Amino acid sequence: MKLISMTDFVLQQGNPSNTDSQFADKIMSYAHFLKQPLTIGMFVPCDEDGNVLEECDKIKEYRKAKEKVLFEGLEKFFFELKEHDVFVVNEKIFSTKDFVENLLEYKGLEFHFTPNAIKRIFG
Repeated sequence: MKLISMTDFVLQQGNPSNTDSQFADKIMSYAHFLKQPLTIGMFVPCDEDGNVLEECDKIKEYRKAKEKVLFEGLEKFFFELKEHDVFVVNEKIFSTKDFVENLLEYKGLEFHFTPNAIKRIFG
């Protein structure tokens, strides 16, 4: 599953097989997800302080942090500029002041959810 706009998500969910409460729960979960501030840990495994972890470092901590990553396949396209609260993914600059929904503005980039992200967003 990939990141899509709220409108597209609502249209996807609006089918007769969903009860009203299921529909509302999914819509609200996705809306809250889109309004989250961006963090580096959404893209690559990070420690509690937001420092990027390497797989060869603390393996146990790395694996736990990797479960929190929301978007898959971006580890090799990452560069961090902490002093300015920005980071670069696939040559695009993102700010930690942006929200998840701002990712939709980047044409040509698709953000696919990790399985853990899907569980976290939709339960």
